[in-house]
Amino acid sequence: MPLALREQQGEQQGCLKQAPLKTSLPQMAMGYILTSALLIWTGPFSTFDLFPTAIRTLYWGLINLAAWILTASCAIGIESLLKKKRQPLSKSMEVLGAFLAGLSSALPLTFIVIKVNTLAYPYSTNPQQGTGLPDFWALFGHIAPLTIIISVLYTLWHHKQKPMSPHDHTQTSQQEQGQAQSGKEQTPPNPFFERLPKHLGQELLWISSQDHYLDVKTTKGKDMILMRLSDAEKELADYPGARIHRSHWVADKAVCATRTIEGRLFVHLSDETTLPVSRTYRRIPSTRGWPTGHKSAP
Repeated sequence: MPLALREQQGEQQGCLKQAPLKTSLPQMAMGYILTSALLIWTGPFSTFDLFPTAIRTLYWGLINLAAWILTASCAIGIESLLKKKRQPLSKSMEVLGAFLAGLSSALPLTFIVIKVNTLAYPYSTNPQQGTGLPDFWALFGHIAPLTIIISVLYTLWHHKQKPMSPHDHTQTSQQEQGQAQSGKEQTPPNPFFERLPKHLGQELLWISSQDHYLDVKTTKGKDMILMRLSDAEKELADYPGARIHRSHWVADKAVCATRTIEGRLFVHLSDETTLPVSRTYRRIPSTRGWPTGHKSAP
């Protein structure tokens, strides 16, 4: 592989790895600020009564910062492990990873909370309430729900901002192509051909009116249907062909040549049929680029 190509691919892969973290940082900061403000304002676990505003702000600011750092780190690690086993991750796997990350980060965070409690309680407005530190597992039970919520929020933001990988681009392109093909299959068939027997196919040569009926000639045969030529012309508006007479319509591919005989214009068709062109439609052969002069059928 050329060196330039390897460098280009390396840069693309590097961007894919670094972009999710960079694009998640503003959302993580906003999440940290909002959750810190909520904890400081509500003062859960009696911290509203135990600490003055300044100490409570520092207390929950430190604990919440540790919670976000630990949870995000665990979420990244667990997601990497899951991706080694399954790529790409399903929605249920992402939820499972977020739950495991929140649960695993709760354990070290419990030790951090115990240490912060030891440092903060001497500044409590009621030190006697803070003398008995809560049991480790009881404290863990309070912390785990918080870290799980943070983990889920981080995972949602992380995947919302994650750029599409080349594999995803390919998969999306294939899906779009499948939808396009599906759309083509769902396109309603031309009603004109539904009137014809299936064995005649859809490669028209010419149509001529006979009273209230039409003689329809295709490359596979001929049949007669009950219909007006004007109605057939409307239904065949998208078919490559044109009306040349009040009683005749021809397909572009069927025309071998046009020729003027005694002042009258005629078209010679591939099945050796010759049909007249009326004065009303005399400009049709030139506008559609039909060949002039007598030519044998292809």
